[in-house]
Amino acid sequence: MSIQERVRRVVEAAIDEVNLTLHHAERLGKTPDVRLVDDDGGLDSLGLVNLIVALEEKLKLEFRRDISLTDMVMTQGHSGLRTIGDLCQSLSDRIESDNDGVQ
Repeated sequence: MSIQERVRRVVEAAIDEVNLTLHHAERLGKTPDVRLVDDDGGLDSLGLVNLIVALEEKLKLEFRRDISLTDMVMTQGHSGLRTIGDLCQSLSDRIESDNDGVQ
């Protein structure tokens, strides 16, 4: 399985976990165009923090190392979190560059 597929699976699992804490109308879908952070929709600040925590935990289990999304946000701003597709791409790029492509 490719890094992109593994990341996508982890992101979907983290979304499932966060969705359990949200009202039905606030729950996130899992398609690449779903907005995570935007003035027109997405998660509130608590929801975003919950997603980041869930993702960091699940990424650590999947890739057997710490991957800080806080560092990613600090360097990229929210551009890497605007949509699920952006998040998956940013994470995949980060993991591939950290690994030099080695899984």
